[in-house]
Amino acid sequence: MAVFTRVTEQELSIWLSRYDLGTLVRVLDIPSGTDNTNYFVSLAAGKSGVGAAMKEVVLTIFEHLTAEQIPFYLGLMAHFAKAGFPAPVPIADRLGNTLGELMGKPAALVTRMHGRWVENPTAAQCAQLGQLLGRMHLSGQDYAGQGSNRCDRSWHERSCAAVQDYLGPKEKQLLLSELSGQAGLDQAALPQGAIHADLFRDNVLWQNGNISGVLDYYYAFTGPLLYDLAVSANDWCIDGRFQFDEERLHALLAAYSAERPLIAAEIGAWPMLLRRAALRFWLSRLYDFYLPHPSEIKAMKDPGYFRSLLEQHIRHSAPISAYGLAS
Repeated sequence: MAVFTRVTEQELSIWLSRYDLGTLVRVLDIPSGTDNTNYFVSLAAGKSGVGAAMKEVVLTIFEHLTAEQIPFYLGLMAHFAKAGFPAPVPIADRLGNTLGELMGKPAALVTRMHGRWVENPTAAQCAQLGQLLGRMHLSGQDYAGQGSNRCDRSWHERSCAAVQDYLGPKEKQLLLSELSGQAGLDQAALPQGAIHADLFRDNVLWQNGNISGVLDYYYAFTGPLLYDLAVSANDWCIDGRFQFDEERLHALLAAYSAERPLIAAEIGAWPMLLRRAALRFWLSRLYDFYLPHPSEIKAMKDPGYFRSLLEQHIRHSAPISAYGLAS
C-alpha cells in the first residue's frame, strides 16, 4: 500500500465519471505497504457543498498483478462480504465492471473499512481473530474461484537467487538450507480452500472491541488452510524474544479449532508451516529492502524480524498438541 503511481485530481475525476458515486472532494495517499498504489477517495453524492452526503472508498492501482489475476481477489472480497464478514465490497461502474484501467494499469474501487489496527493484541483479541479466521475458511471453501499462490516454490527460488548475493555467509546458508528443507514439505493432504495469506495485525481493523475490517486480499490464493493460520500466529502471537506468547497462541488456536477442527495431518505439519510462513516473509522483505520498486512514498519493513523468527522456529517449535489441541 505505497504510492508508486501518482494521479492528479483531474485525471481521477475523469476516471470516476464512469461510476455513480458523486463528485470528487478529496484524495489522500495511503503510504504504508510495498505492493500496490492506494488512495483514500472522498466523494459527495449530488452537488458538493455543506450538507452533501459523503462516500469514502479506496482506490487501488495494481502495480504487479495482471487484469487476469485480479478478479479472483475482488470476487473473494465480495464473497466474504456477502457472507457477512467485515470485508471491503468491490464497487462496480455503470456497466457492472469492478475492474478498470487507470494510468495504463488495472485499477479498482472498494468500500473503505473503518477502525484501527492493534499493535499489541491481547489473548481475547487473538481468540476473536481465530474464531473469525476459522469461519472465513469454512466460507472460503464454497468460493468457486481458484487463485494461484504468488509466493509459490518458483517464487521462493527466484527471490532467493535475486537476494542471496547481498547476504552475509550465515544468512545465505540459512536461506539456502531452509529453502532446501521446505522442498520436501508435502501439503497435498492438508485441507485446502481460499485463504487470505497475509493476515497481519495491520490488515485487521477494530472498533468498540470487535473486528470491523479485514483488509488487503491481494496475496490470497487457493491453498492449505493451515498456512493461513501459521501466517497469523507468526505475527499475532510472538513476544519480544521471537518466541510464542503461549496465552495468545492458545487463544488463537483454540478459537480457530472450535470453528474448524484440525485434522492429524495438519497437527503434524504445523512446525514446518510456521517455518514456511516465516521464510516467505523474510524473502519478500529482503527483496523489498535490496531491490525496491521506485515509489514516491515507501514504508520499508525490517527483514531481520522474520530471519530471527525463522531461526527460533528451527531451534524450537512446539507441536499444536502442546497447546491442548489433540488430533
